[in-house]
Amino acid sequence: MIDVVAGSGGMFSLEGPTGLRFLTRSELFSDEEAARLEREPAP
Repeated sequence: MIDVVAGSGGMFSLEGPTGLRFLTRSELFSDEEAARLEREPAP
């Protein structure tokens, strides 16, 4: 997920003088979750 939060960031257009920055929130699938995705693909 990509979120927008208060703070300073890099060089993206949103992160200039607005006081906002992009924040990526993510996690890897566990082995069990990955196996389930292989068994039961999304529709």
